[in-house]
Amino acid sequence: GNKKYNLVAFIENLNKDWAVKEFEYRFIINGEVLDSQKAFLNPGESKFLIKLAYELDKSIKNIEIETGNLYWRRYSNDTKVVEWSLTDIKFVPISNNVPAQVFWKAQNKSLFDLRQVIFQIALFNGNKLIAVNEIQASDFMSLDKKELDSIFWYSLPRVTETQVFSIFNWI
Repeated sequence: GNKKYNLVAFIENLNKDWAVKEFEYRFIINGEVLDSQKAFLNPGESKFLIKLAYELDKSIKNIEIETGNLYWRRYSNDTKVVEWSLTDIKFVPISNNVPAQVFWKAQNKSLFDLRQVIFQIALFNGNKLIAVNEIQASDFMSLDKKELDSIFWYSLPRVTETQVFSIFNWI
């Protein structure tokens, strides 16, 4: 049948002095190489590389990720950092035909107005990742606070942990 998969890889930059200004990555599914995509990674940042709703007629037996064309940039102390506060993260399971949702509060703690910010939402059962989603928030003004949410339209196993990441290239 027609199957959809969320492809996910967790990455982190342990280096506090260097950013990956840009790099390319691609998923390889059952030996088939998917199209390359571009991303960035700020100093000390953790996030997911995600391809949502990838369609494949057969089950996935092998998944790999390949990275390349990394362009490093040294972070200097005078670079303006965009800082976030993500609080009150709450998972609400599906009930009475209302889909499962994650709610949180986000605050742009910097002095910069941001046109668009991506938030990644990850749900875990123990240490096993069970669901991911991404949303975009627009017009996040300096020191602005917003209440945000993400909907999960499918049934989920028990959720024991919820994580939210803000994704914005501040280098």
